[in-house]
Amino acid sequence: MWQSTQYPYSNRETGTIIHINRIGSIFGSGWALKDWQEIIENPDGSVLLLDGDGTQLIFEPPATAGNPYISPSGDFSILLKLSDGTYQRTFKDRAIYSFNANKKLSIIQDRNGNQTRYIYNTSGQLTQIIDPVNLVTSFTYTGSRVTSITNPNNRVTTLTYNPAGDLIRIAHPDTAQINFEYDSNHCMTASTDARGNRGTATYNFAG
Repeated sequence: MWQSTQYPYSNRETGTIIHINRIGSIFGSGWALKDWQEIIENPDGSVLLLDGDGTQLIFEPPATAGNPYISPSGDFSILLKLSDGTYQRTFKDRAIYSFNANKKLSIIQDRNGNQTRYIYNTSGQLTQIIDPVNLVTSFTYTGSRVTSITNPNNRVTTLTYNPAGDLIRIAHPDTAQINFEYDSNHCMTASTDARGNRGTATYNFAG
């Protein structure tokens, strides 16, 4: 998982700036799952792709419907909107990322056809990740937050939140804990590892 507060998006033609605030993340403000992706459609026809590692990519709309979106500079993937309204992203190594009707990552397929599947409940919450050999990682929720993660060996990691919904503790199966502190804007200001080592962070006006 990673920590960041907002995704800034600047439209090159209109100068519009959009901030996608991750306060509503299933892991608490600013946290997301590595390799997980989501697509957000913008009013101008472009799409914003959010990656769990904090990357954000803007794909400009194709000149003709059904053609690939225009990839940002330095990105060599091909993003298509399929006839059923879902999206598919293909990479140079022939890996394919498929998105569901809610524009959330549903399948990663490698060049050999091996698939990792992302399963959601009816509320759109991620509940399972099933790897190519059918090993399952499960997510349990309390309300809108993930409170435990069970790995394929049935070992459980628990997550604890403060009343503001910020992730304040990760307790690993071996009982080692990592604790986090936040400011009033949900930005992480400090973390303390299992050995008691404490690190701090400060932010400028842009967060």
